[in-house]
Amino acid sequence: CSSLIKWLAFAMFLGAGTQSFLTQLSEAQCYNGDGLELVSLSQSMFVFYCIIQVVSAILSLLLAPVSAYYGGKLEGVPFVK
Repeated sequence: CSSLIKWLAFAMFLGAGTQSFLTQLSEAQCYNGDGLELVSLSQSMFVFYCIIQVVSAILSLLLAPVSAYYGGKLEGVPFVK
């Protein structure tokens, strides 16, 4: 469930056109030096967020079977016998 929600959040960011909006802001150069620096920083933070979101969704998907198998069965860490 958590992986699905993360994928939906990622799809919403891409579907909203955030990357193209930030690119258009950068190309328009409507701001002074500080403003353009902030737009550039926003672009890099958006890319960083997308990477972290995808990695988090993949790891949540990998964790789901482990959670389903061990969930509620053990009191502590699963030990190998």
